[in-house]
Amino acid sequence: MQGGPTEQRGRGGVGWVVTSAVVLVAGTFAWVVLSVVGDFGPGQTRPSLGARALGSVVIAVVTIGFPTAVGVVHLTQRRRGAAIRLGAPIACLVIAVLGIWTVGFASTGVVVDWASDHHRRAQPLSAVETSRTQAQAARDLDTIGAAAVGALGADLADEQVLRSSSACPLSNEEWGAQQTWEWRTSTIPEGVARTDEELDASLLGRQEVARRTAAARAVLEDAGLTQESVADRSATFTGKRWLDSGYLEVTTTDTDVTLQTRCLAGQARR
Repeated sequence: MQGGPTEQRGRGGVGWVVTSAVVLVAGTFAWVVLSVVGDFGPGQTRPSLGARALGSVVIAVVTIGFPTAVGVVHLTQRRRGAAIRLGAPIACLVIAVLGIWTVGFASTGVVVDWASDHHRRAQPLSAVETSRTQAQAARDLDTIGAAAVGALGADLADEQVLRSSSACPLSNEEWGAQQTWEWRTSTIPEGVARTDEELDASLLGRQEVARRTAAARAVLEDAGLTQESVADRSATFTGKRWLDSGYLEVTTTDTDVTLQTRCLAGQARR
């Protein structure tokens, strides 16, 4: 008569082990999905770092807490005389340890990142963020851009300039804006039929490409940007002041110049 309940509880213990393993797998999968959506999801649906931290904590608590609770409860019942096999609660606790090594440590990293970001954004506005208004930044970008375009041998008035403003988080948890200035032109107008000889004649020579690229680099460096990487016909720049980055490329047929500011105050609050 006593063997029946023992065997039944043994089978129940195996069921709890299987359930704990399923919870571990499901929790790990859920954490990976949350991480992927947070890093690569569409901008409108991408969760904030705070939401990711909260979601990670919830997933970790369930993934680690469930097998831990099962293991502790079964060990407690066994100490009180219940006919429970030792293997089942030990297996559940091992699964809980696996959860700590996977979801637990990963979630801790997300929480640390969120705390660091929250502390950074809680600081007052920096001197760089208040160094220019949006209007001043737009005018300064036009000045630098016109100089760069002139160095590339083109007249800014004859080309189409794309200027845009995008919202960005300031370090004091308010919202500012980044100004972007883009200019692109081709020496070969679209839709115009030309002979091979005419096309060849319209192409810039390699020496001219190198000369124009060097001249435009000098303009961006004078504006406070530092050359980060360079190729034969292109260069990428970074800045430590109000101007954050720059890019230029000159080929035999096309010219591309892009300038972007840091996040500046003065934008209407979101």
